[in-house]
Amino acid sequence: MNHELIFSLAGLMAMAGWAALLLSPLIPVWSDRIAGFAVPGILSAGYVVILFAFPAPSGGFGSFADVRELFSHADALIAGWIHFLAFDLLIGAWICRRGRQEGLPF
Repeated sequence: MNHELIFSLAGLMAMAGWAALLLSPLIPVWSDRIAGFAVPGILSAGYVVILFAFPAPSGGFGSFADVRELFSHADALIAGWIHFLAFDLLIGAWICRRGRQEGLPF
């Protein structure tokens, strides 16, 4: 697996989602669909595929040492990064959507 390519593609997808949020005053419905559903959904699907197709041979979430061991494996590290990108964008889209609903200025 080419981790650098996956890292770059995931980053570009997340940036596209954040760009959609920047344009949300102009295209609120499309911004919600792109940044709130499509991009996080695609990133999450990629996360799940990597997680199950390339399981880490050691490590876990039971202690700090286990987490450090888990993320010493490139496959687990890239899966964690994609998870972070997807979750961060999902929360950003939720905040943007709630702000519009509450009438907050952009």
